[in-house]
Amino acid sequence: MQWLYFAIFAIFAPVQALAPRFVASVTENELPLYKLDVNEPRTINVDKVKQYSGYLTVRPESSSFFGGKKDDRLFFWLFESRNDPRTDPIVLWLNGGPGCSSMQAILFENGPSTLSDNNVVTPNPYSWNNNATIIYLDQPLNVGYSVGTDKVRTTQQAAEDVYSFLTLLFKQFPEYADLPFHIAGESYAGRYIPVIAERIMDARNRAITVESILMGNGLVDVVAEYASYYPMLCGQGGYKEVLDPQVCSKMQKDLPQCISDLQSCVDYGTRSSCYKSSGSCSSQNQFGKLNPYDIRLPCPQTRTNMCYKGLDNVQDFFDSSAVKTGLGVDQDVTYQVCSTNFNGGFDRWDRYEPTKHNVTTILGQGVRVLVYHGDKDIIVNWLSGQAWTRDLSWSGHQQFVDAIKSPKNWTVANKPAGQVSQVGALTFLRVYDAGHMVPHDQPAAALDMFNRWIHQKGSFEDAAPPSDDGQSGGDWGWHDDSWGGGPATVTVTATRPRYSRPVTTVTIRPY
Repeated sequence: MQWLYFAIFAIFAPVQALAPRFVASVTENELPLYKLDVNEPRTINVDKVKQYSGYLTVRPESSSFFGGKKDDRLFFWLFESRNDPRTDPIVLWLNGGPGCSSMQAILFENGPSTLSDNNVVTPNPYSWNNNATIIYLDQPLNVGYSVGTDKVRTTQQAAEDVYSFLTLLFKQFPEYADLPFHIAGESYAGRYIPVIAERIMDARNRAITVESILMGNGLVDVVAEYASYYPMLCGQGGYKEVLDPQVCSKMQKDLPQCISDLQSCVDYGTRSSCYKSSGSCSSQNQFGKLNPYDIRLPCPQTRTNMCYKGLDNVQDFFDSSAVKTGLGVDQDVTYQVCSTNFNGGFDRWDRYEPTKHNVTTILGQGVRVLVYHGDKDIIVNWLSGQAWTRDLSWSGHQQFVDAIKSPKNWTVANKPAGQVSQVGALTFLRVYDAGHMVPHDQPAAALDMFNRWIHQKGSFEDAAPPSDDGQSGGDWGWHDDSWGGGPATVTVTATRPRYSRPVTTVTIRPY
């Protein structure tokens, strides 16, 4: 109970909060625009393990292609493994948005603690730092605790900052640099992660080796994303139809033109082609009062506008004076789970650039790729993930197509947890009865998946993965197809009348 008292004390006794202990400032001659300040928190007890927090500052001495200023800073919080930080892997975790803070995962998804409606912090037995050291990074600039006078406008620009952060972090802690390193995240991190991984691999003097990437309900291919809304919402994605038949009929009718315009946007990147797709695709995201992150749930009004009241409490926690003091964050920084200050500065067309080509390059270099999707998500649903992974052009393409047709069952604690398709370095995992945030909805299954991936090289056979959480699987709602029928194949062939020829064919084929 003493541990819990300290956690509550940190929230409700701001006058007693202690600033973190300064550890070091780190620079590197090859990165003259950057400096990393590392601190050790002393009073924010969301876990008992050794922790570090701090800022990567984009220094003002020189200008960069995206305009470094004195107060351009990225915030991070690192939690060492509860098991053996000397040998356990190290993982960078990124939330998406764009504009959503990775700090939310600490208390709402896969972090060391959870936060109740009464603001009680309790240890999370399913934390991913049970057997790994986890780094939570607020990026790009102006997200969460990260601040800046200039805007990072593209994923490529953001990747440069993340690469510099990791380089300086591993310089300060060389013991981490020798550990297996993975990059994980969800949602818009499907854009971030492949670009960051490729930036690391392209480094002239590469000091970081990426062992794998993990993308949860990640946005990778916007064409596949939009092609999947009709089947997902209209009863062909493993769940009952949730829209009126006439709405589904219109979605089906409008879909070919939507896909044609989207493909033109992707191919040519002109504002006119992309604006055109905004109109022709407007009927595809008819979520109404549905929770776009979970097809089973309504979307209640919340202060974060994220459909989950628990995230309001997370926002209050990180915006409190005591927590800011304890982590070394300026009091004038207003914390938001998803930043309204960020989104306006990010190029709205960034999301249209697919990263499946980056994934192909990563696979070609032997880096393992895990694509996992909660199968009750709408916004970046499992049908879209299955479609783009199936269509990747890589050496294992045909074998992977065959594997998608005959997925294997994945069980946790002798209960069905999902289905897996796996060939070589590529794995697609459908997680039953989880929405957009798999670690939040299915914490036991998510931890099992994570431990298998990082400790057993992605083996989803019957052997149990390493875990010291003392749990036997947990309680969650099991997958149910009792609504009847299997998901159908939806093929969209979009044509451009000007050329009178097919432009693209997108097949959503949920086997």
